[in-house]
Amino acid sequence: MTATSSDCLGMMQTQCPSLVELCLDYIVANLRHVESFQGFPELIGEEILNRWLASMSNQLQNLNQIQKFCQAYGSLVLRCLDLKNCRLFVDTFTISLFGQFQFIEELDISYCKLGDDHDMLTYISQLTRLSRLSLKDNYISDAGMMKWTISRRFYTEKFQNLICLDLSCNLRVSDRCVRYLIALKSIRTLNISNTSISPVGIKKLQDEANFYLWKPSSSDDRDCDFDNFTNTSGWISEWIEEKKASCQKKYKKVHEPKLIKSRLGECILKKSERTDENIRLGIKVSSSEVNGESNRCYRNKPNSEINEEINDQLLHLYS
Repeated sequence: MTATSSDCLGMMQTQCPSLVELCLDYIVANLRHVESFQGFPELIGEEILNRWLASMSNQLQNLNQIQKFCQAYGSLVLRCLDLKNCRLFVDTFTISLFGQFQFIEELDISYCKLGDDHDMLTYISQLTRLSRLSLKDNYISDAGMMKWTISRRFYTEKFQNLICLDLSCNLRVSDRCVRYLIALKSIRTLNISNTSISPVGIKKLQDEANFYLWKPSSSDDRDCDFDNFTNTSGWISEWIEEKKASCQKKYKKVHEPKLIKSRLGECILKKSERTDENIRLGIKVSSSEVNGESNRCYRNKPNSEINEEINDQLLHLYS
């Protein structure tokens, strides 16, 4: 029984890749010779990147090729990164991979127990577009705070995007790092729950950086949802999730983090906006009031009552 001409044509169509497929595969196979993807359509760039990652398997030595995509497409490659409780993944890819992503806007590395000397802190210090950062439960001390904030404190014009910072559950963070936090002018939400910052340090943050104690019941602000800090998003999000799962399998002793609590309980600070006229009248205005909402905590209160209320709140935190 012989095949008809239409059957042969159908077999050729299913077996032979299209010209587009051949071109994409050729670029992937010769990616090291590509100088730049500037001008490539985003759809084509994403397809090439995903094919190249699929061809890499477990090879890590050539991951620096991702830089070509990052230079051309920026945060489209990776905008948000969730590495909560992924210490092995962080250790594996910090040097070979993370250095390529300079456009990350949100980063969660909570529960990774990094300490003060991990390369990840150096990487964080270079992220100019970072707006949200969680360092919760990472064994970071005042020395570690000094390390990753130094560029942000001395080159403030380059690092004006960080608005939300979670330092909770780092027991070695104390009053000594308060001056570093004050120097981060852009921060609007600061979580220092379960640290060793004392009432004196909190009062200094209030007086010199214009923070006030935020009550969870008073707003549903996303910046204060520290339990769901961020989710990985970008072209390579699926690849990252696969690598995270692979690391989890290798590191079988993955447990839910057990936190050691300090005397300081939940303490979330929000930054107020005060004008000279407000200071003269003794009024403390929150950022929510600027958006048209009323500030029930400090509106039209003299400084003496505000200070007394703050002291009562601090005593409650440490009781």
